[in-house]
Amino acid sequence: MASNLLEQLAETEVPTLPADFDRKVHRRLNHRLLLGHLADLAMHGLPFAFMHFLTALVGLVTFSLTGHYANKASRDRRDRDAD
Repeated sequence: MASNLLEQLAETEVPTLPADFDRKVHRRLNHRLLLGHLADLAMHGLPFAFMHFLTALVGLVTFSLTGHYANKASRDRRDRDAD
């Protein structure tokens, strides 16, 4: 028996892979990827879309009530004209 760890590893018999090894790996990986994508959508995508929708809805209500759409460019121009 060899005393060097690398020589011991070289002598060790490696069993063959099971026939369905690739399928099991892909199934577990795809399941984790799907969960990761759904978590990313729930934590980043949906709040981002909700905030943009809410901004548009507030703009619609503001425009409906006042008749003016107050965006940042018009506020800057109004402030510049007042000076």
